Amino acid sequence: MSHFEWMRVVSMAAAVLLMPALLGGCGFAAGRVHSDDGVSSDGSEASGGVSDEGSRSRLADSFSSFVDMMLEQARADGTVAAEQMTVLESAKAEGVVSVAEYEQVWSNYRQCMVDKGNPEPVLVKYPNGLYHQAVVSGDASSADAFLADVSECSVTHTMYVEAVYEAQLDNPNLYEDSATGIVDCLHRHDLVDHDYTVERFSKESAEQEFSFDISDMEVLSCMVANGLFYANTDVMPKQVL
Repeated sequence: MSHFEWMRVVSMAAAVLLMPALLGGCGFAAGRVHSDDGVSSDGSEASGGVSDEGSRSRLADSFSSFVDMMLEQARADGTVAAEQMTVLESAKAEGVVSVAEYEQVWSNYRQCMVDKGNPEPVLVKYPNGLYHQAVVSGDASSADAFLADVSECSVTHTMYVEAVYEAQLDNPNLYEDSATGIVDCLHRHDLVDHDYTVERFSKESAEQEFSFDISDMEVLSCMVANGLFYANTDVMPKQVL
C-alpha cells in the first residue's frame, strides 16, 4: 500500500516563515501536517470550484503586488542571500521569474546543504518544474539536524523566490486558500470534471478517497504549487540519511 501524507508546505504567501519537512516512517513534520484529517479549507460548493468570498480571498491584488510583498518580507528577514534578492528584484522589473533563475536558487540550496555537511539533498521535481525537498528517512537526531539545515538553507536561498514562482506557474489568480487554488489549477489543466468543486475536494481529502488519480504527478504539481505536499513514498524519491 502506498504511504501517503498531507503536508502544509512553506507558504510565504500566507506569511508562514517555517520550512515544513516530512519525515518518512513516523510521519513527523516540522510544520503543519494533514493525514487522516485531510485538507483544511474554507471552500463550499460553487461552479468551477470557486465558492464563497473567503475562498476567493487573494494573496495580493496583482502579481506585481505579490512580488513587492515577497521583496518586503525578504528584506525584513535579513538572512536572505544576495542572489535570491536579485531574482526577486528581477521579477519585480520583468514581471516573471525565469526557469534559469529558479534552477539557480535551487542549485544554491543544494550547495548550502552540502556545505553544512549533509548528503546532497534529494529533490522531487514536478512536471510544472517546481522542486520540493524529498521525504526524509533516518533516525530522529539525524533527521532533526538535517531538517534544521533544510529550514535555514531554504530561507536563505529559495523560499521567497519559490513563493513567487509557484504563483506564477499554477496559482495565477493568487488564491489565498490552498484548496481553492488547487481546484482552480486542476480545472485549468483539465485534470477533473468541469463541475468538480472545492467542497468536493475537501470532502475527498478528508476521506482520502479521490475521484481522480492522486498519484498523477500533474495533479501533485497543482497541489505543491498551492501549498500542499502530498507524499507518495512508493513513487517519489526519499532522502535516506
